[in-house]
Amino acid sequence: MAASIGCIASIAVAGGIGMHSAPIRARVVEALEWLGLEVESNLNQQSTAEISCKSARVRTFVLAINEELEMADLVASLLV
Repeated sequence: MAASIGCIASIAVAGGIGMHSAPIRARVVEALEWLGLEVESNLNQQSTAEISCKSARVRTFVLAINEELEMADLVASLLV
């Protein structure tokens, strides 16, 4: 998608692994460095809302998402 539109402004990681695994986030960002992603190691370890370096061309965010609650809410709405 990034190649087809020519750039991206930001990227978000979420869900259990995205929220709780700094090593996985670091590996993902490393694989996407060609897009301009670059994270601050300390921020990544702390899982702050934004983990990108000030010099990064693309901002990287960690989003707190509770997938199980979202699915339960959807199922509950269908049962009413």
